[in-house]
Amino acid sequence: MKQNVVEYLKQTQDKYPNKIAIEDKNGEISFSSFYQKALYISSNLFKFSNPPPPTHSHIKHHKLSPQKTHHLPTPNHIF
Repeated sequence: MKQNVVEYLKQTQDKYPNKIAIEDKNGEISFSSFYQKALYISSNLFKFSNPPPPTHSHIKHHKLSPQKTHHLPTPNHIF
């Protein structure tokens, strides 16, 4: 049984790697390529987010300095 979208996508790309996953007027992408791009994007999302504030009341809250913005180059093979 598929538990979530990631598992569904993984199982689908394993079964139909060359079938078209997404198609529009500009082109198409296979399930295999779509899965690889989804992994790339999701694995880099945390680099762009601020850490969540502490939730424990016994932890003192300190003002955090702004984080530097990370800019990742987009590999040519991704888009």
